Amino acid sequence: MTSRIVRKLRIMGLITLLLLSAVQTAAAFDEEPLLLEFEALLVSSDRNDTRRAIELLAASEHPEQLTLLSLLLEGNLYRNRDDDRLYQLEQHEEGQPAERLLGDESRIIESRRDFRRVTVNNAQRSQIRQVMALTGLSSDQSAKRLTAVKQLMRDFDADTLA
Repeated sequence: MTSRIVRKLRIMGLITLLLLSAVQTAAAFDEEPLLLEFEALLVSSDRNDTRRAIELLAASEHPEQLTLLSLLLEGNLYRNRDDDRLYQLEQHEEGQPAERLLGDESRIIESRRDFRRVTVNNAQRSQIRQVMALTGLSSDQSAKRLTAVKQLMRDFDADTLA
């Protein structure tokens, strides 16, 4: 009798684990369209799409939100002219590695002309800084909140006051 109960409990436990892993996998795929849309907006030739990409990321609670915004702010995001995909570059020099932003692909820069930097104007830089600071202000950790306040105070300008 107890062996049947134990067997049923084990089966129920396995089913529960399978269901939980399916839910986690579905959540991971839910985030992917956001990143694909972010990439599509940034490789677009329309300058307003960069602003839309920043707003899209700001509205999300994606775990890589701050990383993506700081890559954009620091000018380390480049568009490959051949495949219209985003790559992260530390140095825009021939022979240097270029890592694909969405995926594990990596390539060596054969020609500097193959990659163009994703341009960000001053208004968009202010927008990125504000999003990063607001994200920091909503953090559970007091050190991150303090850093966000200091960042806001340092970047105090007319756009921040508006």
